[in-house]
Amino acid sequence: MFIIQILGICIGLGFLIFIHELGHFTAARLCKVRVLTFAFGFGPDLLKYVYKGTKYCIKAVPFGGFVSMAGENPDDATGGKDEYLSLIWYKKIFIAFTGPFANYLLAAVMFCLIFNIYGISTVSTASKIGAVGENYPAAAAGLLNGDEIKAIDGVNVSLWSEISDNLKDKADKETSFLIERGTTTFEITMLVVKNPATGGGLIGVSPYITKEKAGFFKSILYGVEAPITQSVMTVVYLADKLFSLEKPDVAGPIGIMQVMGKAVK
Repeated sequence: MFIIQILGICIGLGFLIFIHELGHFTAARLCKVRVLTFAFGFGPDLLKYVYKGTKYCIKAVPFGGFVSMAGENPDDATGGKDEYLSLIWYKKIFIAFTGPFANYLLAAVMFCLIFNIYGISTVSTASKIGAVGENYPAAAAGLLNGDEIKAIDGVNVSLWSEISDNLKDKADKETSFLIERGTTTFEITMLVVKNPATGGGLIGVSPYITKEKAGFFKSILYGVEAPITQSVMTVVYLADKLFSLEKPDVAGPIGIMQVMGKAVK
């Protein structure tokens, strides 16, 4: 599994970098800049093909890639019209911009595929149980996925938020629950444990998650919306931490690889 995780991280990061460089390459072509090399990976060439002055190659280390343009290094620039540094300023910005934009576009495409193939997950607001955690009071009491909590200590509940509200002051207390399972209704009693994070009551259940099949056009809409929403949330989070003078919980390259490793597993 460790080797598979390492391979997954290499392939994943390599693919992201390749798409990034493909964005630069496409923009350079559109701006009529002479591209010397478009490579996938690093190190010595394994396969190469030269077409119209551009060397396309696959290198020995399949980790990322790069685009080499004529005249991008000031020491090598001759002032030719087909060189990067000879371009007008907005074309240089366009070539630089298309790399990260290609990654953004990739995210939208992948979200579209996920929504179209797997559907859209929505957390239900009803008091229906979606999952029961191991080693928690709910599991010990025999609660199952799909059970619905109808009352807590005689107080009727129909929304998940009402369950949380009613458990706030129930920590370390024996509490009765009215449960509906299919066509059967029964009452059980369990000792509510204390949530170490909030101090409130906890029985170890999570809300029900529904999946909605997204059609072609709806998946495109949600797919484009998803990376935008993630970006806005990130900016808002960082701004909040900045103004509150708190250290943000962010990850660098190592953190990104750790997340990718967990995803592969």
